[in-house]
Amino acid sequence: MVITVLEARIEASMYDQLQKAYREHTGMVPDSIVQSYLIQDQSDQNRWQILTIWRSVKDLVTMRASGETPTGVLIFNTVGAKPELSISDIRQTT
Repeated sequence: MVITVLEARIEASMYDQLQKAYREHTGMVPDSIVQSYLIQDQSDQNRWQILTIWRSVKDLVTMRASGETPTGVLIFNTVGAKPELSISDIRQTT
């Protein structure tokens, strides 16, 4: 499995709109996604992340090669944010 993290800074006035966009865009999660989370940092509340666990690297590569704007990017774009992406491999789980 692989994890992607999209991160952006969001102004407080946009928190509700971001959460609404996340709910609306993640209603139907494809089989390639195990789980997705919308996360707000406790110490810096303007720092938000969308953490997504993918079934495989192949699924992530296929989505990225599709030419479509990723759902997480669309969610952040609705509040005027341009997120940064990081990708990590899951090496062990409990």
